[in-house]
Amino acid sequence: MDFADELAAFLREKKVKRWNGFQKSDKHVLDGNGFSFSLWTTEGKNISASGYMRWPRGYDEVKAGVEEIFGRLK
Repeated sequence: MDFADELAAFLREKKVKRWNGFQKSDKHVLDGNGFSFSLWTTEGKNISASGYMRWPRGYDEVKAGVEEIFGRLK
């Protein structure tokens, strides 16, 4: 399986399409972490999500998996 196929399969498996529209933040935290995610599907749909000190379900697992897949490109 090539890089693009592996990444696509992983994102499908983790159901990141469910993240679409996620936009949450914790306004009480003044110095924290945030994320931004954008993906175009083969169907031409855009999936986008963002957050500041709030993450969609499964974010940590997806982040680690994507880092692992990209890490193999070295």
